[in-house]
Amino acid sequence: DGCTFRKTTAANGNGGAIFVHSDFNLSPNTTTSLSIRTSRFEDMSTDYYGSWLYSSLSDVQVRDTNVLRGAAETGPTDAVDPRFFAFGGSVECTSGCGPGTYGTCEAA
Repeated sequence: DGCTFRKTTAANGNGGAIFVHSDFNLSPNTTTSLSIRTSRFEDMSTDYYGSWLYSSLSDVQVRDTNVLRGAAETGPTDAVDPRFFAFGGSVECTSGCGPGTYGTCEAA
């Protein structure tokens, strides 16, 4: 909670800032869970997928967080959003900010 990640990279890999992975198993007790709150991500890069977040078979919750694209940010051009990649599991993004605010509840 309340972290800032700047200029993160994954050379020849996925997940420039965060890589979350669970082994393939049908038991919910073996699923990796991650909660990100009131954080900020800037200038991320990866050679493959998920310059901000790569989640594989995991459960991720994101709340009141800024993900900013920097001038040097890279990722594959065939991805819908190269900053984010999820394979299985769940990803939930929510905001507890009031009207006229965004991300970490900064004024718009």
